Amino acid sequence: MKIALNLGSGPRLIKSTSDVRWVNIDQDRVEVPEAVEFLQTDVRNGLPFEDEDVDAVYCSHFLDHLNYYEAIAFLKEVRRVLKRDGVVWIAVEDLDGLIKTYHQGEMDKFAHQQPAIFSQVKSEALKLGMILFGALVKRRDYRGHKMIYNLQGLLETLELCGLKGERTNSTFTGVEEAWPGKGHSIYVEAKK
Repeated sequence: MKIALNLGSGPRLIKSTSDVRWVNIDQDRVEVPEAVEFLQTDVRNGLPFEDEDVDAVYCSHFLDHLNYYEAIAFLKEVRRVLKRDGVVWIAVEDLDGLIKTYHQGEMDKFAHQQPAIFSQVKSEALKLGMILFGALVKRRDYRGHKMIYNLQGLLETLELCGLKGERTNSTFTGVEEAWPGKGHSIYVEAKK
């Protein structure tokens, strides 16, 4: 049976299938339905798997919540546990796309993904800031975005960590991409 990790899963849990054992990992405890495997741990302290033990790694809108030094250490750890023929799927905010939308004065196109106050604000800069820094999350302990990437920066970061990435479409093989940030995301598939 293949092993796949959903890192920084939050409440977006992936259920194992007959051929893939999905392990959902997050530092925060979440409500876990029966038959879903969940491990509460801070991945910045390493991944509890042996070298080349994992077939696939999926992290959607997680990498941008690590500072750059944490992201590099995390990606090197992902590379360590990834099998030689394994794959990494990453989705992050798209800096270039957000800036383009901001300059075109079209930040309202994200209103359907945001709380009501987003539409009450007229300033495009405030709306951009709300998306970039998570200003609309009502959690006191929200850790916010610590980094943002464009495609070139993400590919360069992956290469620095020994991973070769390329842009892909928004549907990762075997994974339903359900993150509401689809309209301003980069999707990359990487290998050793």
